[in-house]
Amino acid sequence: TVELSGPSTLSNYSYGTWCVNIQNCSSVQSINWAYSTDGWSYTSDGTGTCYMQNMFLGGNFPVGYFILRVTVVCSDGQTITKFLTVNNSTGLISSNQDSKSAAKTKENKFNPEIDFVDDFKLFPNPATNDFNVWYKFKANTTTIISLTSMDGKSSVLLNRANEIDGDEIYNVNVKNMTPGIYLITVRNGEDYSTKRIVIHE
Repeated sequence: TVELSGPSTLSNYSYGTWCVNIQNCSSVQSINWAYSTDGWSYTSDGTGTCYMQNMFLGGNFPVGYFILRVTVVCSDGQTITKFLTVNNSTGLISSNQDSKSAAKTKENKFNPEIDFVDDFKLFPNPATNDFNVWYKFKANTTTIISLTSMDGKSSVLLNRANEIDGDEIYNVNVKNMTPGIYLITVRNGEDYSTKRIVIHE
């Protein structure tokens, strides 16, 4: 088993350090760290039990988030991969391996998150088999939860009328979905909010 620990948010001029706690691995052959801003392509950026990332004011990478990935390979052939989504309020990621070079530039196709109301959360994110949508709802409204893929195809996951105020957790199974970045939109009456979720194999 592998446990990944470290901050989930970084801001201007801050440093983040993430570490792995490895158990039930007869002998560790390798530990590899990588990051991504689109959930598809990853940039290898370190080895060892801990990894550091520094954030500077600027903007080669879009403000939003990046995904940290660590892969542990054991001598018995077991390979364990963990992901962590880190909110990036600065807008630039600098490689910890070459502090003299500029950050690697990559355009994120899904840059802005649209948040008119912040009444729902997605977890876990990234997701593998399923994820949960926690959302609030108001009396005498209709809640619609929809999912949109990168190619623009949209499907309604939930459509129901609310008689009272409250909150709920809705589970979404993604085992048969194509890996990638998706948008989840929750609409309550005239209010709506959209967030990104990354789905891995």
